[in-house]
Amino acid sequence: MPHPQVGSQDLVKHTLVLPFNDLEALENAFKQFGPQVAALIVEPIAGNMNFVKLS
Repeated sequence: MPHPQVGSQDLVKHTLVLPFNDLEALENAFKQFGPQVAALIVEPIAGNMNFVKLS
């Protein structure tokens, strides 16, 4: 969930947040919203999770 003081609410309502390491959720998001997606942002080392190996 985006922090309420970061960015405008207009940006937040147009942001998809997916579960970490869930390729099926990513594929479904692109199937449903693909033409509307402007960018995919990935945090390569999540600051609050230590190291979690990707599947």
